[in-house]
Amino acid sequence: MTIQFKRNLSEVRKARRIFLVYQNGIANVFAVKSFNLADFGRNATRLLQADHQSCSVYCLGMAQRGAIVRTAACNMTGDITHQHWTEDLGDTINCLMLN
Repeated sequence: MTIQFKRNLSEVRKARRIFLVYQNGIANVFAVKSFNLADFGRNATRLLQADHQSCSVYCLGMAQRGAIVRTAACNMTGDITHQHWTEDLGDTINCLMLN
C-alpha cells in the first residue's frame, strides 16, 4: 500500500472544508474552498491519496479537529482534481463492501 501526502503540515492545518472522494479502488482527500461538485470555485488541493480505509481515518481526524467533511465519488482515471464529482455513491459503496 502506498500513501501519498501531497501538502505540507501548515496547509493541512488550515483546511476547514474536506472532500473524501472515492476513485476506482483508491480514495483522495481534498481541501476545498467550497463544496461544489463541479470544478467551478472548488479550488481543490489534494491532501492525501491512499486506500479507502486510510483516507477515511484521516478524514475522521480532520473532523475531530473541526473540519467539515463530505463524501463524493469520481469514476474517472488519472488526476481528478478538476473533474466533475458526484455524491451518488451507489456503485462505489457496493465495491467498498466487497473489499
